[in-house]
Amino acid sequence: MSTGVITYLVAFFGLFLGFQQAPAAMPPTAAMPPAAIPASIQSPAPTAELAACLSDKGAKLYGAYWCSHCNSQKAMFGDGLVNLNYVECDAGGSNGNPDACIAAGIEAYPTWQKPGSTPLVGVQRLESLAVWSGCPYTP
Repeated sequence: MSTGVITYLVAFFGLFLGFQQAPAAMPPTAAMPPAAIPASIQSPAPTAELAACLSDKGAKLYGAYWCSHCNSQKAMFGDGLVNLNYVECDAGGSNGNPDACIAAGIEAYPTWQKPGSTPLVGVQRLESLAVWSGCPYTP
């Protein structure tokens, strides 16, 4: 390698590494009083509320950990995913419960089921899930 290339690489990586370092001193910050936090930040995210409502109404999302469409559907809920009633159909997945999926008649992933409703197969828009379930949702 030529000296010019080595000098360039050293300068580049030095610059790169410099951006990765934390500042020597961070200014102290004061916590915002709750009254100063906007209501939109204080309330749960719309996806968390939708997920909780879906669970309250008995809706379940059936899927498999290796299913890209299932992962896309779950990703739509962001942090609200913890409120969702998700059933893992593959025994190899976390908390896998293939017997529940067989008993529910699941033939494709993802599948949404709710008592008294026609199942929904495939990735669903959040707005569609809200209409299907009767849950409020405003993006």
